Amino acid sequence: MLSGCSSSDGNAPDTSTSTNTSSKANTNSNTNKKTVAADSKKEKKLNAYEKTALEYVNVFMNGTDPEAKKAFITDNIHTEAQPIFQLLAAKEVPESAKLQDPKVLDSQDYKDKEGKKNKIVLIEGTTSSLPHSEIIVLFVDKKIVWVTSAKDKQTFDVVRKEFKHPVPENSSVENR
Repeated sequence: MLSGCSSSDGNAPDTSTSTNTSSKANTNSNTNKKTVAADSKKEKKLNAYEKTALEYVNVFMNGTDPEAKKAFITDNIHTEAQPIFQLLAAKEVPESAKLQDPKVLDSQDYKDKEGKKNKIVLIEGTTSSLPHSEIIVLFVDKKIVWVTSAKDKQTFDVVRKEFKHPVPENSSVENR
């Protein structure tokens, strides 16, 4: 009944540099090229789960359009979880709780208590109070079932351990 095996590829946004014209700017240009090269290494093709998880942040969590949220629920939320997300959609997320500049850090297969394989996606962004805030999105049957953050410490900490990506120093997750 539960699975998470499908993916499709997409490209992350391109990063570009501007050309500097002064002699001192040549050093800055080299620095910019190194930064862009480092950023390019971090960029990866997002699979379908990762794209949907980012869409959750941008449309559902940070968005203000009720119709877009309703469509997101219909298209991307598991039927068993839709009533909960419909209740959440009616509430506006305070600006201080919105996840700004979200990016996918990692995605993994995740076995539930029954041993069924699902998919989890780790997203990091910033909030007004935390420079490194993380959420985890769980998919069952290719649809979102729940989303957790460090506010639900017990659940978040257990699932967070599944990711290889290191816990940021300035995050709401305690060091292990």
